[in-house]
Amino acid sequence: MLLTSTLLAALLALSSSFIPSFAQAFPEETPGLAGDHATLLTIEKASGSIFAADVTANQSRATQLAWGPGPDPSKTYLYVASNVHGVRRLEYDAAAGALSNRVDVVPTISGNGIAFHTDDLGQDAMYLVEGYVSGADSSLRLSRLWRIIDADGDGVFASGGDVSAVIVWGVPRDDHGLNHLQIRGDSLFLGSGVRTRNGAVQTFSGDTYGESAYGGAILTIDDLNAVATTANAAGFAAYPEHPDATTYAAAIGGTTAGSELPFTTTASDRLRVHSAGTRNPFGLAFDPSGALWFTVNFHRSSHHDYDRSVLDASAEGDAFQGSSNDDIHDQVFRAAPLADYGYRNSNWQNDTDAQAAGFFAGVADPTQLTPAHAFDNLDLDGSGGPDLDSLDPAWDALHVPASPEGLGPSSALTGLDFGGSGLPPRYHGHAFVARWNGQNGIIDGLDYRDVVLVHPVTGAVERVASGFNAPTDVLADAEGNLLVVSYYGSVWRIRSVATVPATGVAPLAGPTLLAVLFLLTGRGRLARRAPRTAGGRVIRG
Repeated sequence: MLLTSTLLAALLALSSSFIPSFAQAFPEETPGLAGDHATLLTIEKASGSIFAADVTANQSRATQLAWGPGPDPSKTYLYVASNVHGVRRLEYDAAAGALSNRVDVVPTISGNGIAFHTDDLGQDAMYLVEGYVSGADSSLRLSRLWRIIDADGDGVFASGGDVSAVIVWGVPRDDHGLNHLQIRGDSLFLGSGVRTRNGAVQTFSGDTYGESAYGGAILTIDDLNAVATTANAAGFAAYPEHPDATTYAAAIGGTTAGSELPFTTTASDRLRVHSAGTRNPFGLAFDPSGALWFTVNFHRSSHHDYDRSVLDASAEGDAFQGSSNDDIHDQVFRAAPLADYGYRNSNWQNDTDAQAAGFFAGVADPTQLTPAHAFDNLDLDGSGGPDLDSLDPAWDALHVPASPEGLGPSSALTGLDFGGSGLPPRYHGHAFVARWNGQNGIIDGLDYRDVVLVHPVTGAVERVASGFNAPTDVLADAEGNLLVVSYYGSVWRIRSVATVPATGVAPLAGPTLLAVLFLLTGRGRLARRAPRTAGGRVIRG
């Protein structure tokens, strides 16, 4: 199927980590549950009249949700990051499943990621990612990481007595930038997309700078307590806040001294590469055992080079050269230190320092080449490699969103989180993943806009709920119920039809039992900060 240039441009925009902002109204959402999930679960609007799809001002425009502290320790607070509205705070009534009292907390910082951390001094800090343009050249698009400390302890961020700083700046962004954040213990994790369309030199804007050391990676700061709240304290001098074209090109090309440091440093106080070889990681979440998972947008512009070890036109045909039958699916990975997730990056994969650090070593060291968790219509390393999807009956079959094999081509995966003990046992420890391919053109009838369940061991996928306008994040509450937020609409809660008793449930086995034990003991509440309870401190880092 050949696409018109207009449709292709619209579809490409949807793959950008900087979610597009369309000034238009959408129909009100009517999400519903699929198949037998309707007998076990129910879905209801949690945000009431706070958000709506009718006009731009009422749409949530949410990019990530996070639990965090607030002015009243007896209340539970949900924070909503937006690339349009900045950060908003809502109060959450868990018993009623209702959100209320919206407050615009930090309206001046808009982006795709938010997370909270309590430092070793007992102070609460908010971390935000933001896209911006260089003051020296407005054609250069970059990302930065903010820290805002509630220094006066009033539970209100960015108030008069608080301290804030951009602790990392100058991360090359262009087509894809910094996305969702997660903090576990004192370590921060952050998804960073390739700044190009395909890991080489093509971008939507047409520049030919190539890929940066930050691109296509899961980034980490090992110890947030070691980072001062000062300008660029966790960044690198080779990446200035406002580069001109010459400085920018040198940093991306690796000719500036220190431009390789995101790969090679082991400093605990710097934003460095944890693992790499991914196109545009967006959602991040920790499972009940503490393992980090992330979603990837693997939608590509017309090129032939998706095979990991092939950098020329001899690779298998790519998307948009025919129907979507043979497109690579969007992907979910379980992150691993120094892993190579298999996406090409012709600028950095042959860099000697990067190879010495253990990155992009999939061809030379197959043990570090990490396949996607679910079927994705892609063989890594071909015959005999670690990912033999060509042997699967779903190979080259047209994906059906309602009865999925894998997560689907160009499904624009967004947020994810894991179901907990408040849900029926079959959902415990399973990943709930949001898919959204937008309103601007559907390829081969592949219309997603839903939430699917991914089995933590087998990778099997099934649709749970559909009918959202644009689901961008999923977040579990303290009971393991799921909040789903729509970019062009509202916040919804998926919960059990009936309360699952604490005792008397059927015995569980394997990872499902492990998931429940972690959730019940609180050891699994480290990923996206559990709600603060009366008299208690947030313990979910």
